[in-house]
Amino acid sequence: WPPNPFDGGAHGARLKANDLLNIPEADCTPMFIKEQGYFKRFETDGTLDWSFPSDYINCALLNDYQRLVPRNYGGSEYIRWSEYHEYLNSYEIEQEYVEYSEELAKQLKVCIADHVNLRFLFSSLEISGLITIIFLWQQWMEDYIHFDRPSFKYDFISSRGAYQAIKIAATGFRGITPALAYNGYYECIESMGYDLAWLKELDGVYFEIWRRVTQGMSFKDALAEVCHLNRFPLHQHRMERALEFDEAMEEMEEEFRICTAAITPEVKEDKARELIAGAVKELLDDTPKSYEQYIIKKMHIARVVGILPDKRIEDSQE
Repeated sequence: WPPNPFDGGAHGARLKANDLLNIPEADCTPMFIKEQGYFKRFETDGTLDWSFPSDYINCALLNDYQRLVPRNYGGSEYIRWSEYHEYLNSYEIEQEYVEYSEELAKQLKVCIADHVNLRFLFSSLEISGLITIIFLWQQWMEDYIHFDRPSFKYDFISSRGAYQAIKIAATGFRGITPALAYNGYYECIESMGYDLAWLKELDGVYFEIWRRVTQGMSFKDALAEVCHLNRFPLHQHRMERALEFDEAMEEMEEEFRICTAAITPEVKEDKARELIAGAVKELLDDTPKSYEQYIIKKMHIARVVGILPDKRIEDSQE
């Protein structure tokens, strides 16, 4: 970036971010911009949630959309942020990737059903219909997500899913390379696995603790009792760690407080569990985001700063 000189121009002092909104566009002359240090400080102090890395600015082969990099809050907002911004894909490719990811999520269920012998499953059950299919798919998907890795079962099903992902990209999304197709598939699986693990058991853990706390037990004693039940294997290690280390205990207790904050004394158990499950789901909003989510944020920023046309204008012209 150029140096940040200040020579006391027409506006007399460095402006705060909010003050910029009151400056007429006609007054934003090259001299004014120079006086303001090219607004570099807004990037470094966190006012802006995006930047143009200097390496990208100096590359004439890139356009401004490709140069734009959303900020990675806390260093962990995105799963692989350092890789995402180095893809340097065009707007057209990234728009297509978002559409591909949406289609992949839909077709993955069909792919899984095709490779599971549903007729065999139905032969042992005297039930049928859409609800049964959904239940069986969810049950099988949970088992698949938690297969030992590496293992023959996991590798077999995973390769089938990856093949389907490549096929979807090749037949409907010609701009998506095999590498991007693989990326979309594995991030989809990772996301499903994380959601299943947390939504399936964490609400149960906190519900059982809540039942005991409402009966007068301390959080620690309630946690110890639930841990000894050994009913929540996905969180067993975490509960054991919390019972051993104060910091881990404090973290779980804070989560418990958040997840039970909406439960009043008159709430029945069924409603309490529903409220806890909803709160657990909200906790998932803080999990690292995928490349698809990175793109959506990037496109929003690009429209706000004028790199891309306002979507409302595009829609009105169609």
